[in-house]
Amino acid sequence: MQKKDTESKIEKRRYPRLPIEIKFHCYDREPKHGNGLLHFYSKNLSCGGVYLKGDTSFNIGSVLHMDFKLPGLKQIISVSGVIVRKEENGLGVRFLTLNIDEFETVENFVNEYMS
Repeated sequence: MQKKDTESKIEKRRYPRLPIEIKFHCYDREPKHGNGLLHFYSKNLSCGGVYLKGDTSFNIGSVLHMDFKLPGLKQIISVSGVIVRKEENGLGVRFLTLNIDEFETVENFVNEYMS
Protein backbone atom coordinates (compact mmCIF):
# COMPACT_ATOMS: atom_id res chain seq x y z
CA MET A 1 0.00 0.00 0.00
CA GLN A 2 2.86 2.36 0.69
CA LYS A 3 4.12 1.92 -2.90
CA LYS A 4 0.80 3.23 -4.28
CA ASP A 5 0.98 6.25 -1.99
CA THR A 6 4.47 7.06 -3.27
CA GLU A 7 3.46 6.56 -6.90
CA SER A 8 0.46 8.87 -6.53
CA LYS A 9 2.80 11.69 -5.42
CA ILE A 10 5.06 11.37 -8.46
CA GLU A 11 4.35 14.11 -10.98
CA LYS A 12 2.99 12.64 -14.21
CA ARG A 13 3.41 15.63 -16.48
CA ARG A 14 4.26 15.21 -20.13
CA TYR A 15 6.87 17.99 -20.08
CA PRO A 16 9.08 19.10 -17.20
CA ARG A 17 8.28 22.52 -15.73
CA LEU A 18 11.02 25.06 -15.16
CA PRO A 19 10.40 27.52 -12.31
CA ILE A 20 11.18 30.84 -14.00
CA GLU A 21 9.83 34.38 -14.09
CA ILE A 22 9.43 35.65 -17.66
CA LYS A 23 7.31 38.60 -18.80
CA PHE A 24 4.41 37.60 -21.05
CA HIS A 25 2.55 40.13 -23.20
CA CYS A 26 -0.98 38.81 -23.58
CA TYR A 27 -3.72 39.91 -25.92
CA ASP A 28 -7.32 39.19 -25.06
CA ARG A 29 -9.50 39.40 -28.18
CA GLU A 30 -12.55 40.14 -26.06
CA PRO A 31 -11.21 42.57 -23.45
CA LYS A 32 -13.35 43.38 -20.45
CA HIS A 33 -11.39 46.58 -19.85
CA GLY A 34 -8.99 48.70 -21.89
CA ASN A 35 -7.34 47.64 -25.13
CA GLY A 36 -6.94 43.95 -24.30
CA LEU A 37 -3.17 44.12 -23.70
CA LEU A 38 -2.15 42.53 -20.41
CA HIS A 39 1.20 41.74 -18.84
CA PHE A 40 1.84 38.68 -16.74
CA TYR A 41 4.89 37.06 -15.23
CA SER A 42 5.30 33.33 -15.34
CA LYS A 43 5.72 31.12 -12.31
CA ASN A 44 6.90 28.19 -14.42
CA LEU A 45 7.28 27.20 -18.06
CA SER A 46 7.26 23.97 -20.05
CA CYS A 47 6.93 22.98 -23.70
CA GLY A 48 3.27 22.32 -23.03
CA GLY A 49 2.34 25.58 -21.36
CA VAL A 50 2.90 28.18 -18.69
CA TYR A 51 1.58 29.17 -15.30
CA LEU A 52 0.91 32.92 -15.25
CA LYS A 53 0.79 34.81 -11.96
CA GLY A 54 -1.80 37.52 -11.47
CA ASP A 55 -5.19 38.38 -13.00
CA THR A 56 -7.63 35.55 -12.49
CA SER A 57 -10.69 37.20 -13.99
CA PHE A 58 -10.45 34.92 -17.03
CA ASN A 59 -12.51 31.77 -17.31
CA ILE A 60 -11.31 28.26 -17.98
CA GLY A 61 -11.50 27.76 -21.74
CA SER A 62 -10.60 31.38 -22.57
CA VAL A 63 -7.91 31.77 -25.22
CA LEU A 64 -5.00 34.19 -24.81
CA HIS A 65 -2.55 35.26 -27.48
CA MET A 66 0.89 35.69 -25.95
CA ASP A 67 4.34 36.97 -26.87
CA PHE A 68 7.39 36.22 -24.74
CA LYS A 69 11.16 36.11 -24.97
CA LEU A 70 13.36 33.59 -23.21
CA PRO A 71 16.27 35.07 -21.24
CA GLY A 72 19.43 35.29 -23.32
CA LEU A 73 17.63 34.76 -26.64
CA LYS A 74 16.52 37.38 -29.17
CA GLN A 75 13.65 35.39 -30.70
CA ILE A 76 10.15 36.47 -29.71
CA ILE A 77 7.81 33.51 -29.36
CA SER A 78 4.17 34.17 -30.27
CA VAL A 79 1.68 31.54 -29.21
CA SER A 80 -1.98 31.06 -28.41
CA GLY A 81 -2.97 29.23 -25.27
CA VAL A 82 -6.11 28.06 -23.55
CA ILE A 83 -6.69 28.53 -19.84
CA VAL A 84 -6.98 25.05 -18.35
CA ARG A 85 -6.63 25.86 -14.65
CA LYS A 86 -7.62 28.82 -12.54
CA GLU A 87 -6.36 29.34 -9.01
CA GLU A 88 -6.41 32.16 -6.49
CA ASN A 89 -3.07 33.59 -7.63
CA GLY A 90 -2.83 32.66 -11.30
CA LEU A 91 -3.74 30.72 -14.40
CA GLY A 92 -2.54 27.49 -15.97
CA VAL A 93 -2.31 27.95 -19.74
CA ARG A 94 -1.76 25.12 -22.25
CA PHE A 95 -0.07 26.17 -25.49
CA LEU A 96 -2.13 25.62 -28.64
CA THR A 97 -0.03 27.01 -31.50
CA LEU A 98 3.63 26.51 -30.59
CA ASN A 99 5.32 25.59 -33.90
CA ILE A 100 8.09 22.98 -34.06
CA ASP A 101 10.94 25.53 -34.04
CA GLU A 102 9.45 27.36 -31.06
CA PHE A 103 8.79 24.05 -29.31
CA GLU A 104 12.44 23.04 -29.74
CA THR A 105 13.62 26.45 -28.54
CA VAL A 106 11.55 26.16 -25.36
CA GLU A 107 12.49 22.51 -24.89
CA ASN A 108 16.22 23.24 -25.23
CA PHE A 109 15.96 26.21 -22.88
CA VAL A 110 14.09 24.22 -20.20
CA ASN A 111 16.43 21.22 -20.49
CA GLU A 112 19.53 23.42 -20.30
CA TYR A 113 18.38 25.15 -17.11
CA MET A 114 17.11 21.96 -15.47
CA SER A 115 20.37 20.06 -15.89
